[in-house]
Amino acid sequence: MADSTNTPKENDGDSIDYAHLFEKREVPTHRRKPNRANLLKYAWQITESEGFYVEENLDLGVNLKSGRIHPSTEGDMDNEILATYFAVEEYNKKEGKDLIIVRLVRSNWQRVAGYPTYFLTLEASDGCLYEAKVFQSMRDKFELLLFRPAKYNPGAESRSSSDEFPPNFYLVW
Repeated sequence: MADSTNTPKENDGDSIDYAHLFEKREVPTHRRKPNRANLLKYAWQITESEGFYVEENLDLGVNLKSGRIHPSTEGDMDNEILATYFAVEEYNKKEGKDLIIVRLVRSNWQRVAGYPTYFLTLEASDGCLYEAKVFQSMRDKFELLLFRPAKYNPGAESRSSSDEFPPNFYLVW
């Protein structure tokens, strides 16, 4: 059976209608032009926050599945929670501290070569915010790459929308 969207339609007998063949259709994501303003905004957020803050639902206009840093979704946070507990336990072992997790403030993830890295911002029992970067390898083994007091918290310091990118900030495409 022929595809009805690619075949001419018959009208009242004598003429054939080809107009539906030229209707505007939505362009697939992998063929859309990049949204330069949002790509610059995304690159600026990654540079400024070192991956710990990325705006949700930022349409880049291109498909950057591998390597892109994504905010975590609430329905799928099991690994992020495990990574948070692992990060605090490792930090406590190395530094001889006794921090307890109060809450997970923000979680981002990046998948490269099939393995995720989590960028976690958490609040601890001492009232401070911390950032942890945790790599998850095969068989759910975690490796703590970074644990430090939070450098970047968009709730604490707000940037106005009129802020410009620095003069020599370019996106290499």
